This record gives sequence, structure tokens and C-alpha cells, in this order.
Amino acid sequence: MGNVRGMTIGVAALLCVLADPAMAQRGRVTSAQEIVSVLTVRDVRVEGDVVRATLVNHAPRRLADVRLLIRHAWLWNNERNPGTDNPGRTDTYVLPAEIPAGGTYNLEYKIVPPLPRRSDGRFVTTVEVISFTEVGF
Repeated sequence: MGNVRGMTIGVAALLCVLADPAMAQRGRVTSAQEIVSVLTVRDVRVEGDVVRATLVNHAPRRLADVRLLIRHAWLWNNERNPGTDNPGRTDTYVLPAEIPAGGTYNLEYKIVPPLPRRSDGRFVTTVEVISFTEVGF
């Protein structure tokens, strides 16, 4: 009797997974190309201590838990003789809202602490998508 009950629970669990493809998709690893086909970042700019960009959702589903990598690369004025104190850094940021299907999100990320003001080089800031969850898969 216990064997039949265990098998029934196993079959029921399998049917739930088959009926809900999102359960099977959780935690799926995707390539950078797959990410870009779903979500792109455009018009990245730094205005004072704020990074601004537009995120575009190309998917037919809304996106949640969007995690970004905000990289502040330091370029020395004299790359042949760089200094020893590279102030470049990388921040991660999770969007506080979902991006609707086919919609956009206007990013405004406050750089905290602010990047130092220096005369021996400059920062180049980029924004990349690390991960997201497609809702309603």
C-alpha cells in the first residue's frame, strides 16, 4: 500500500511539473546571446552621480528580479605608466520593479559612494544584464 501511495505522489508531482513549464525552467542557465535577445540595455550615460539607461524587454512576458552589473572601468591618461591605485569598481543592482512584456524601464541608479574626481584618468561606465526571471512562462 505504501508503495502505491509513493508512486501516486511521484506521478502527481511529475504531472505538476509537466503542467507548469515554469517550474521546469527555474534556475535555467542561459548564454549572453539569449539574455540579449530578451533584454537589452541602451543609451547608457552618467550624469553627475547618476547612471541612466533604458532597458528594453523583447519578450512576450514581463520580467522580474532583473539584476544588473554596473561597471565603472578606470582608464589612465597614461596607460603605459599607470598608477597603483585604480579606483575602478563594479556594482550590482536589482531593479525595484518589473519590466512589462514588450516594454521599457528607465534606469536611474545613484552611484553610492560617488566615484572620485581625479585628473589622472577617467571612468567608463557600462551596464550589463546579469539575470532576470520571465514571469508567466
